[in-house]
Amino acid sequence: MFRSPCLLSGALCAILFVVSCGEPGSSVVPPGTGGEFSVNGSDVTTPWKLNQPILFRFTRPVDFATVSRRSIRIETSLGVSAEGSYAFLSADDDGDGIPEIDPTQIVFQPRCPLQGDGSDSGLEKGATYLITIATAADSVFETLRSAGGRPLTQTFVRTFGVVAGDSPADLYVDFGSGAPLPLIRDLGSSDPLNTYLEVGGDDRNRVYFEFDSSDGTVNPNPADFLAPLNRFAEPGDRLVFYMWFNQPIDPASSNLDRLVVQYLDARSRWHSLDTVVELLSNCFASGKGALARLTPRGVMPPEGFVRLRIENGFRDLAGQVWVNALDGFADLSTTAVHFESLVPADKLGDEVAEGFDFGAVHLSSREDPQPRGDTGQAVWGQGVLRSSVGFDGTGGPNGDFDWVVQSGENVFFNTTLTVIVGGADGIPEEALEVVDGFLSLRNLIVEEGAMVRVIGPNPLVIEATGSVVIRGLIDASGFNGHDVATLNTGHLPEPGGAGTAGGGDGGVGSPSTNTSSPRGGHGEGPFRLGSRGGMGGESGFAGKAFGKDARRPGGGGGGRFARDQGDLIAEHGGDGHPLGRGAVTGLSPAVGGSPNESVFEDALPGNDFYGVIPRVNVMGEVVGRMRGELDRPWAGHGGGGGGDAVPFDEFPAPNWNPGSDEKGGPGGGGGGLVRIRALGPIHFGPLGEIRVRGGRGGVGENALFLDHVGGTGGSGSGGHVMLESASFVDFQGPRGRDFIDAAGGPHRSGPTGGVPADISNGGQGGPGVVQLHVPRPERGFGASPEQAGVVLPMDALIQDDPLDAVTSPPAVILYPDFGSRSTARSRWISLGAAEQSADGGVELVTFLFKGTEQAAGGDEGKVLVDGDTVRDVDPLFGPGVIDGLDARVEEDGVTLSLRGDALSFGSSQVLFDDVYLRTPALLENFLLRFSTDTGFEADFDVGAAAYDDSQAVLTLQVPFEGPTLADFVATADAPVTYSLIPRFFRLSSRLGLDRLPEGAYVRMLFQGATETAGGLPDEDSPVVDWTGDIRRFNELEPGQLDFFRFSVEFELQAAGVEFDPAAGTIELDFLRVPFRF
Repeated sequence: MFRSPCLLSGALCAILFVVSCGEPGSSVVPPGTGGEFSVNGSDVTTPWKLNQPILFRFTRPVDFATVSRRSIRIETSLGVSAEGSYAFLSADDDGDGIPEIDPTQIVFQPRCPLQGDGSDSGLEKGATYLITIATAADSVFETLRSAGGRPLTQTFVRTFGVVAGDSPADLYVDFGSGAPLPLIRDLGSSDPLNTYLEVGGDDRNRVYFEFDSSDGTVNPNPADFLAPLNRFAEPGDRLVFYMWFNQPIDPASSNLDRLVVQYLDARSRWHSLDTVVELLSNCFASGKGALARLTPRGVMPPEGFVRLRIENGFRDLAGQVWVNALDGFADLSTTAVHFESLVPADKLGDEVAEGFDFGAVHLSSREDPQPRGDTGQAVWGQGVLRSSVGFDGTGGPNGDFDWVVQSGENVFFNTTLTVIVGGADGIPEEALEVVDGFLSLRNLIVEEGAMVRVIGPNPLVIEATGSVVIRGLIDASGFNGHDVATLNTGHLPEPGGAGTAGGGDGGVGSPSTNTSSPRGGHGEGPFRLGSRGGMGGESGFAGKAFGKDARRPGGGGGGRFARDQGDLIAEHGGDGHPLGRGAVTGLSPAVGGSPNESVFEDALPGNDFYGVIPRVNVMGEVVGRMRGELDRPWAGHGGGGGGDAVPFDEFPAPNWNPGSDEKGGPGGGGGGLVRIRALGPIHFGPLGEIRVRGGRGGVGENALFLDHVGGTGGSGSGGHVMLESASFVDFQGPRGRDFIDAAGGPHRSGPTGGVPADISNGGQGGPGVVQLHVPRPERGFGASPEQAGVVLPMDALIQDDPLDAVTSPPAVILYPDFGSRSTARSRWISLGAAEQSADGGVELVTFLFKGTEQAAGGDEGKVLVDGDTVRDVDPLFGPGVIDGLDARVEEDGVTLSLRGDALSFGSSQVLFDDVYLRTPALLENFLLRFSTDTGFEADFDVGAAAYDDSQAVLTLQVPFEGPTLADFVATADAPVTYSLIPRFFRLSSRLGLDRLPEGAYVRMLFQGATETAGGLPDEDSPVVDWTGDIRRFNELEPGQLDFFRFSVEFELQAAGVEFDPAAGTIELDFLRVPFRF
């Protein structure tokens, strides 16, 4: 029993909520007695933490209807608003448990992080914000008014900087003492914001866990509650736990994984169930902190025990952790299984029914995001699993659109909208609008001396049904940050160099418009992902008596995409002069900006790409596959802006004006994403080149001639190039430079001589990623297409690293992402406690799956067809005659009831016997066929099924649509026969439902695994390897099988037929795997 009252809410553990956590003395101000309505101050200071509420005090009560993000504006210098919510200050001043509202104080609560990396926080790490609460005369937006309708009499302006640290303690306010505690309400309490169980997906059906002070225990309410078994097939059985905590928690998945649902096995050992943990709320208000939802996926043991547990290492948002595990605060007993009409009486049935509703990005999805890599990835979502050729190219208008960029021609290709002119054989006779950077054509030729300069925000994606020839230049590099060439313009931020084709913009130089900037702006991440580029350099300040050099600030950090490789590295910006101090830290010298963190987070340098590569042994044989760490194509990161130089002994500059400071230079833009996909070859001529370099940073403002006292911006990183061919990629040489250049922008020096080296310099941008996707990538590279899918010139083949001789950085060779075959695979599916029997023993879980080839061989797992029609499996019940007694149609006309001899099973191969009676939901979507021996026949889908245990009667109901069961019987010219035919899956193609084109196939396989000591599936040593015969699971010893998974493979065309992306798709509507336990 759980007896620790320190976890309890209510009278046992009253928690006083004080919103303000700023400077001491931020107290409630009594309403003003005069007519003035104005801001009476705020507690915000620099540095401010990401989740720290901001308090605003007013001289009179505020009309809350006028409070909004427009009337209280909190924005970065780029106009990006802080995200969060406003409320009156609430505090339980008199200790009666009911918080009092103070209408003279408004609290802004920044959005609290739910994402593991904190990227969704309402404030940006390291950003500078300007607060403006304006009068009507100073604003074009709505403004605040008092509760009495009085307008604001004076505009309030305040700047503050957000912390830029890395440790949780630096970034977040700790609202609770010690590690996070689950909230359990007192016995009889009605407080809904405490830990509870939701049953059957009904939010009104809640079972709270309550603390009984008379004996110090925690019990469910009602105390005699028995939890259902959480079967997959029965919605009313579903269990979902909601855990409230006394403070915000670390949203990282590694932390949420420490919240577990466990069951007690036959040997009195606790096992963790496969559980989806979602963080729903992570702010702090009135003593309540985070709310997490735990959805167990797996069967509970009948007449067993289930509990919630917090594993050791669980931590709050500020990093305070549980040293020991915690349990006993949410324990349950489960219900028994007993049938009167069935023997044995204590068995149940269930199934894993996959409807393909959600893809892998959804937490509840069963899709494995890392399927086989030598085929395309089938599309899982929106209610179907769909084959995919992975290729959307059509050949352009009429299927024969060729675009030739002639020598001497410079094309500025805007990825928002561009019009190009081409036609069959390159004859310029038809205009083609290219929207959002996606160009579909037959052939592309960029002649020697021609250039395609890519601009615009979207990636450049070219899909060619023919070939691509690059003899000239395709340039999607980030743009340079311009040098600061003006004086006395401190009110005008210096915009960063533009990223292109998805690359991030460089950081802004001198972002503040009405005061000294504490640091340069951070570079952007790809696809406008906020401040995910190089960090801005810290501004420096020193009095004029020390000379102009003393105030030199930090330079901007370089943007980083790929890991550092040789001399291709992302550099820190140079620190400022040692005689000056930093505007943010107050320390000497001002600190140069650091490169952003890489998107490649794990310790494996060999998987820094998007897609799948073969793992090859010394004999050149494929022994495995490895998926890259990127979950989508990427682009370059912008460099950080340089810091400002402030010629005063304090920061910000007193009596600031636009000429007070020397502005820092902006950062360079990140290189773009260029993805070229061709069914034919991709050729490079001797001077052909694709360039996605990072733009260089700009130098800062001058004080005297070209001395560049302001900090220099960091350069952007290189971008991402992906070339995919169903044939080969050919680099023709010799030549002395890279065919593909994805290097970062250069190290940039601003200061002239007379100062220490590297003062205020902008950091070099890091490299991008180059990928070549070709058939049979295990062959690597060679001198001809017959040897390999990547063809290199001889002067490259003799180098130590031939790929490094043709691309910078060296390319990775991968499988293509398109073709006539595509696959999908499920995640490992836990059986939970299905093997646990009520008497404490372990019993075999048995499975059934039919409709596919079960014999070993080349056809194993393929859907069985007769011609082009999917073959029916043997009936479960029937064929039998509708006799009005054991089998009869009920008065509603849509219900068939079966009893007595009609419940005899039709197939001796059915292993489950009566499992469908024990769990009749398994019968839904089965095929109910009515027929006569005169050829009259109709098929119905079972919409609902029920079994009356006391009367031993099974009822099957079909939808109230179209002709009914009764209509068929009434019009039949002979006795009516029924058959109930199982459906383990349902597929369709361009030929219609349950039909497959000639030569096409669908293959379904299964794999089983036991549990490791850590509770995970033993993937390296499966107890049953991939098989089309799921009955092999039934040959295992009881307790051996803890997890299984399935794979589905689509082949759209017969072997030897040339790939045709227009061959049509095959869809799988559902897949069902029933089991008995």
